Amino acid sequence: MPSAPASPYTDRVRRFVTRPRCRSWSKRLLQSLSATAGACVVLGLAACASRPRPRLTEHSANATWLRLESRHFTLSTDFAAKTALEALNAYESEFDALSVAAFGRLDALDLHTHVVLFQDRREFASHVDGSITVGVFYDQLAFDIEPEATILTYGEATKVARFRFRHELAHRFMRASLGALPPWLDEGLACYYSNIDVEDGQLVLGRQDLLRRFTESRDWRPVNHNTHLLTEIPIAEVPDATEIMALPDRAFYPAHVGELPTYDAEKQETIHYAAAWGLVHMLLNGPAPYRERFSEAMAAAAQGESMAVALTRELAEVRGARLDREFRWYLRDRTRAVWMTPYVARHDRPSENRRMTPAEVLVLRARLASEAGPALSDLHRAVEQAPRHADAHHWLGVIQVQRGQTELGREYLRQALAIAPDEPRYLNGLAWTYGLESETLAGDEPELVDVMSRLQRQAATPAQFDTVAWYLAGRGRIAEAAAAAREAIALDPNCWRCLDTYARILYSAGAVETAEMSQRTAVNRLPRWVPESLEQEFVTRWARYRDAAVRDGSTSAWPSPTRSGVGASFD
Repeated sequence: MPSAPASPYTDRVRRFVTRPRCRSWSKRLLQSLSATAGACVVLGLAACASRPRPRLTEHSANATWLRLESRHFTLSTDFAAKTALEALNAYESEFDALSVAAFGRLDALDLHTHVVLFQDRREFASHVDGSITVGVFYDQLAFDIEPEATILTYGEATKVARFRFRHELAHRFMRASLGALPPWLDEGLACYYSNIDVEDGQLVLGRQDLLRRFTESRDWRPVNHNTHLLTEIPIAEVPDATEIMALPDRAFYPAHVGELPTYDAEKQETIHYAAAWGLVHMLLNGPAPYRERFSEAMAAAAQGESMAVALTRELAEVRGARLDREFRWYLRDRTRAVWMTPYVARHDRPSENRRMTPAEVLVLRARLASEAGPALSDLHRAVEQAPRHADAHHWLGVIQVQRGQTELGREYLRQALAIAPDEPRYLNGLAWTYGLESETLAGDEPELVDVMSRLQRQAATPAQFDTVAWYLAGRGRIAEAAAAAREAIALDPNCWRCLDTYARILYSAGAVETAEMSQRTAVNRLPRWVPESLEQEFVTRWARYRDAAVRDGSTSAWPSPTRSGVGASFD
């Protein structure tokens, strides 16, 4: 398991600032300044429960796009080469800074993320279904069978843009280390860890929000800060801490329920984000009982427990009126802890820097689509332009199978393998088509046997090892299947599919106690967008494994798993 983010009390030099400056960024640009009542609302875009819906416009499809690869990022962009390289270097710097800020060391997480960077904000906004945002993070895209973490953003690597990117990257860090999080904690941690400055060889953490801050006044007041506007939020309008912590997704993100958000919904969502930052700041830096209990909860979540369950247990003695009272005091206090630690940025040269072909841009456009029709149209155009473009054939096959056209999809996947016979993604894609109608990849079809023998040699990702585990289990090779499942979980300890597969294998082998633990973690890691029917299947299996463990005498009491999953996060 990856370690939990470190408390800023570890090997840090503490100093206090009397009137801290705001140092974060908001989720949308300020839309307007209203002359009435001095209203100024930061528009936010929330973590949505539905599958992602971005798309590339025709303009983007015809633009010149570049692809750059570095240690932690793949960058696809329509910027010119010089700006693209600057952006990629900035991303790597932000990755290093976040590693130090959140974990106290470099390379705390071996993560790779695909970033799609647009030149123009309006172009970006059209790609995220018209919503005006500054960035979006997806755990996986709509048609992925192998999840690929993706960030969509826009603009050159200015200070505000880097802040914007850092927030999305912080979501990636928190998901990888803590798993699924309730919305207030997901956004609060991302806001907190995106507030990083590097000054005179020191990394500074703990400053306030770039576009929001609290005020004793009862008026919402815009403040001009040269490059941006800052909104002062009356503390009197901030909900209690216990209320913020209890908000489900739809209530935490009211501006994104329905087609057109109201002014009141946008205002309330802004308050929620600011309050989430303040609450996380208090849990990390406030009175000792909160710091210690929050640290214990994060450590438990890093080991597979639900963060919601861990927080409920650890904060049981300090919740209620006491927590609400001290949270309100914390927001009013003008003196907050700011932490500093020595830091030297590291710079690695990109391993790849090339122009994308028109077919590659069309494939990217298809991958970012939300509907099969437009995606298939772009993929057919890509094949027309480049008949031997294996990725285009692969995605044609994947989408057709998802539409129920299994045999047609397999034919496209076979064509992809004919072009690149040893590509594990294509091998996994074809094998995946045989697993749609049964729980295991059993059977003696010659094609499946051949594909799986090659995939066993080439597997490199959690999804690929998971497929191998299913196949081996279905053929009765339980020990080998368990080993493949462990490989998958070692690569991604939060892979809920892999944890579920491992639990099934263990249960079939009679290891009911370990099966229960793996299944409980799988339920805790379920993302928000999975159907309720699938969630119920996971919970039902967990209950069966738990009952078997109790009958076996392995245990007498198990805490129930809690789904607090996440899908996309926008900010």
